Amino acid sequence: MSNPLDPTNQTKRSNESNKPVRFDRFVLACQCGLILYACCAGYGAYMVWHSNPSSKASYGIVLGFPAIATLVFLAVSMIVPGLYAPRRMKFPLNFTLPLVYTSLLILTVILCTSTGNSLILPFEQLKIAKFWLSPAVLALLVFSQVVCLSAMVILKSESVD
Repeated sequence: MSNPLDPTNQTKRSNESNKPVRFDRFVLACQCGLILYACCAGYGAYMVWHSNPSSKASYGIVLGFPAIATLVFLAVSMIVPGLYAPRRMKFPLNFTLPLVYTSLLILTVILCTSTGNSLILPFEQLKIAKFWLSPAVLALLVFSQVVCLSAMVILKSESVD
């Protein structure tokens, strides 16, 4: 019988590599989270720049919500092991992960910009972040994320071959 506390025990190691499966899932989650955030950050920065903001804080507010959603996405990715295929991106993930990320973004914006008490108004500066709740923005965001993740799947499959 093997000792589970023995660091030389290889029973919990993956068959393909020497790294644990959990670390592979973390690396894949970080890669996907970075791609999903880059799509949000690019579009959000463009929208703020295009609207001629009165202060530079608008960039931080608009880019902060996707950053929070990315951190929550990484936490969910580690808690729910079935969210990813082991060690690789497969076909339906490039469609489902943007939907999960976008739902977390919507949840983040709603929770941060609304208050539970009707006597307290939300901060006036946070109103600029409500453009993340527009259906047209969300549709464009999901489409761009699906395209970027599909490109990642294609590039990773070509590099393996």
